[in-house]
Parts: sequence; C-alpha cells; structure tokens
Amino acid sequence: PGPITAVAFNAAGSIAAAASQPGVIKFWNVDDGTEQGQIIGHVGAVYDMAFHAGRNELASAGHDGSVRVWAVPQPTGIWAGA
Repeated sequence: PGPITAVAFNAAGSIAAAASQPGVIKFWNVDDGTEQGQIIGHVGAVYDMAFHAGRNELASAGHDGSVRVWAVPQPTGIWAGA
C-alpha cells in the first residue's frame, strides 16, 4: 500500500475511510482502531471521498476519472469494484 491520499468520516464519526494507491479504500472503527473492510476498484489514486449522511454509502473520486458510489462494507468484508 502506498501513502494515504484521502480520508473521510461517516456522519456519526464512528467509521473512517482511508484511501491509498492503487485504488484501495479501507474502513476503520474509530473507537477501537480495527479494520472493518476494504474496497478495491479505482485504477490509481483516490483523490476524494464523502459518506452519504443518511445512507450506508461512500462516494469516491479517482485518478482514473471515475466517481463511484459504494455500499459501505460490513465488518471484515472485501469488495472489488467493476
């Protein structure tokens, strides 16, 4: 994994999302620091992310020119984007 390129927190402040190259987004429990899952989908760096305030979703924008909307993974899940 490369350096962190973007960070976002959910509305409750309980989950943090951290992105790194090459297009990996990891989710962390803020209270205890445990990893809660990851998403792999962008080609290259993720430049920005934002959680939806009312849904269990995260939007991400990447170097590949795409904006993706993801369902936030359940704890310890791994998803590969299309």
